[in-house]
Amino acid sequence: MRAITCMYNECNGLLYNDRYKPLLEIIVFWTASLILIQHIGVNGIFLAGIISSLAVCIWIESYVAHKNYFKRSMIPYMFSYFSFLLITLGVIALAHLSAAIIPVKWYYLPIIGTIATVITGVIYTSVYWFSNERKDILNLFAVLRKKKI
Repeated sequence: MRAITCMYNECNGLLYNDRYKPLLEIIVFWTASLILIQHIGVNGIFLAGIISSLAVCIWIESYVAHKNYFKRSMIPYMFSYFSFLLITLGVIALAHLSAAIIPVKWYYLPIIGTIATVITGVIYTSVYWFSNERKDILNLFAVLRKKKI
């Protein structure tokens, strides 16, 4: 989702407006890395990357795109962004917990993969079935089918 916002900023020449973002991002990343590496080791570096992206990049990139291109508030976008994030984290947790029931042996990997895939598919389908995004995609497919592209 962040890549789409970056694409809007790039294509519309808005990169100058978020020129301080990399500096702020690296400050947050290094600070979080130094703190987390002492407590959880090398995994702290990966977690620091996620923290710096969530704390800095998403906000600044979205603000620049919505203020300068869309000319509207970014609050609805951020609400949907974080709701998608929470749904994804919930799906990951549920798939992990359900797959953890099966012992970890190499010959059980297809079963674990199938369980995780089915759970992910069922949850995403049930959550997004009535969403506006699904309707937009179906309309796009209908237009493309009429054009026979």
